[in-house]
Amino acid sequence: MKLGYPVISNILTSQGITPYRKMEGSLEENALTFYQNLKDLQKTLLWNEEKGIKFYRVSNNLAHKDIGIFSNNDTIKTLLSEIGNYCRTNNHRLSFHCSHYAVLGSPKPFVRLNARREIEAQSKFFDLLDYEPTHWNKINLHIGGSYGNREKSIDNWIESWDKLSLSAKSRLVVENDDKPSLFSVDYLYKHLYEVVGVPITFDSFHHGFCNVGESKEEAAKLAASTWGDIEPCFHFASSRNIYESSSKITAHADWIYEEVQDWGTNAWIMIESAGRDLALLHYLSEGVGNPKEKMILND
Repeated sequence: MKLGYPVISNILTSQGITPYRKMEGSLEENALTFYQNLKDLQKTLLWNEEKGIKFYRVSNNLAHKDIGIFSNNDTIKTLLSEIGNYCRTNNHRLSFHCSHYAVLGSPKPFVRLNARREIEAQSKFFDLLDYEPTHWNKINLHIGGSYGNREKSIDNWIESWDKLSLSAKSRLVVENDDKPSLFSVDYLYKHLYEVVGVPITFDSFHHGFCNVGESKEEAAKLAASTWGDIEPCFHFASSRNIYESSSKITAHADWIYEEVQDWGTNAWIMIESAGRDLALLHYLSEGVGNPKEKMILND
């Protein structure tokens, strides 16, 4: 299986490598921060390659609203090209996960507009890496809420999706939720995939809270079937409430406590453990469970 982690490497952060700095200054200041983030992304990908990690979720901070302006800088343009070429040469798969503010199904038009802007900026980042617009470089999104009417939320979502660029549409995927009142794999398949063909990211942890009685394997295979010729992406996490401490029932554990499965789908799996790269590396070397000793961060 091809396993990855999202955004923050605890090991690299301890070395000052942080490809997720916020851009909240002037245009000139933000352009410099964007360049610094790209340089640290490049370092992160090199480190991932050394560790045998090919799947990585990019920080949303790299998808700034002014990304098109930044890319007019020759130095930034060259660096973007280098990163894209490195990923293709070494078979690294990058993805985005939209913020919880990105709600295409919101009843509020300005929220839907802001969601489209966020998605378009993320798609633009992949365009600048010279990626063909496909779900290989997915932009992951939740429906965002039912607002007491799931059917209306889906209608709003589809109406918003219709207004996206072809590049953004070709990358957008939707994920099942962790609340019974929201959107299971089965619901997404019947009310979204069968209508507009948007693939489904299967989150095995969320499935335990929102399903129609089907097994994880059944839901995983159904979700995988929506990806066509592209290898699907799944999400995985263990329960903090079960394995580590009394907590919110949907909280992710620091470590991995069950075997990660793809149920024969050949999925790329994003490990969403709170320990991020530490959890992934421990699982790859030692298997499931909490490490007996703290991993040395300068490994």
